[in-house]
Amino acid sequence: MSILSKAGPLGEKLSSTANRLQRSVEGSAGNLFEQLEEVQSIFSSIFGGGSGGLQFPLDVQGNPAYNAAVQFKVRKYGSPDGKSQKELENQISDNLKKQGATTAFADDAAASVSGQGLGSNPSLEDFGGPGETIEATEAGSGSNFIEASSNLLKQATDSVTDNGLLKKGVSAIRGGMRFMDDDSQPRVIMYMPTSFSFVDGVQYENATLGAAGATAEAALQAGGDVAASAIAGITQGLTSFKDLISGNNKLGEQGSRLLIQRVNEMLKFGKGQVNNAVTLQTRTIVNPNVRSIFRGVNLREFTFQFKMIATSRQEADVIDKIITHFRKELYPDIINVPIGEGGQQAGIGYVFPNAFDIQFHFGGIRNRRLPKLKECYLRNMSHTINPTGGGFRTDGQPNEVDLTLSFVEHQTLHKQDIVKGGF
Repeated sequence: MSILSKAGPLGEKLSSTANRLQRSVEGSAGNLFEQLEEVQSIFSSIFGGGSGGLQFPLDVQGNPAYNAAVQFKVRKYGSPDGKSQKELENQISDNLKKQGATTAFADDAAASVSGQGLGSNPSLEDFGGPGETIEATEAGSGSNFIEASSNLLKQATDSVTDNGLLKKGVSAIRGGMRFMDDDSQPRVIMYMPTSFSFVDGVQYENATLGAAGATAEAALQAGGDVAASAIAGITQGLTSFKDLISGNNKLGEQGSRLLIQRVNEMLKFGKGQVNNAVTLQTRTIVNPNVRSIFRGVNLREFTFQFKMIATSRQEADVIDKIITHFRKELYPDIINVPIGEGGQQAGIGYVFPNAFDIQFHFGGIRNRRLPKLKECYLRNMSHTINPTGGGFRTDGQPNEVDLTLSFVEHQTLHKQDIVKGGF
């Protein structure tokens, strides 16, 4: 009897593909969109797609020992290709022509530069080579230089416009930028780690109101006008502080000492040494009135730890491919520009790395008992070979690999994400 026909760890029969589809449509407590999404995921796992998938262990799907699994799917950020993209490029081209950014304009600029005696292709040497100084000895030479420089700038701008680089970049942004599945990259399905933490957090800071802020806060809490209370707090100085103490007969001697301390804190003597001496004598300080102020929401971070011990040559190859896949997707693409005619290139920028869609599965479908994750960037990863021994397989592949993946969500959450989104 094969393992696929045996009962599960709780005595239940193992789910077939038909059972998984039925549970997805009938038994899941979610909206129709989520159910269709799960059905699509199931068919994708059956018929493949893209460049296939990587699984560890190889029987992680359908094995009762690994009923829970986690899936990592690459998501790229951009705009979808199609007819709308071409229409946008044509529209931008028409707009540029209306604004005068045409080839004829570039030709006029070139003619203007040529009229200054600089030729059709002016260069740095025309304005004085490196180390040389351009001096405006005549009244018109300064204006000529500025005009020629302006023409060069126009030529460069028009050159970018003519070759379509600017149009493509702008049209891509206007076409709608969003995360999309990258079907050229494999889905990675791993067993669910023994422990996994969801850490939610927000940011609070300590804010010192002082006497002025406390006065404004008290006025607001008493039902005062917001603007008037704010002005009162800002303008509250020594006089109003004195009036406040004088009007409260219960303070007595303590009020007098507090008034002295208020003056002591407003006036700095001897780099604080005299202030400290006065404070020791009055034995009072002005209440700093510290409050907690909400400042924002923390990005959630997630760490996965996997121990991978290959039981076959095929499984060892999959481990190697999984590590290479995550290392590749961690790093950004580089933006190169050609320099000179010798084939040299200079890396002048980076393109953001791809993100990951991370899903938790149970019994082959998404586990709604666990919070969802928004797209996550792989922040760092590490793999340790042979942590408990020094053995290698016959082809040099290590017997044991510990893989640690650390992700950060690309966007913070808000209350509606929890209530309606399931995050």
